[in-house]
Amino acid sequence: MEDAKHIEAAKKDPRQFRYLYDKYYKQIFLFVNRRTDDEHTTADITQTVFLKALQHLKGYQERGVPFRLPAASNEVITRP
Repeated sequence: MEDAKHIEAAKKDPRQFRYLYDKYYKQIFLFVNRRTDDEHTTADITQTVFLKALQHLKGYQERGVPFRLPAASNEVITRP
């Protein structure tokens, strides 16, 4: 999988995370926005998802689901 190569590269050099951010930002933003229906909340949650992804990248394991969608769903659920 193409993503696995980029994830491994980003683990070694965080600047390589840009590829994943660019590829998945819109998808995650739209996913979150369908659940919140508020653009500002959506932007905050989307930013949090990517920040946490970058912070925890070393422990990331491929699970056969789209990159960061489970995390986005968790952020929506736990958002006050």
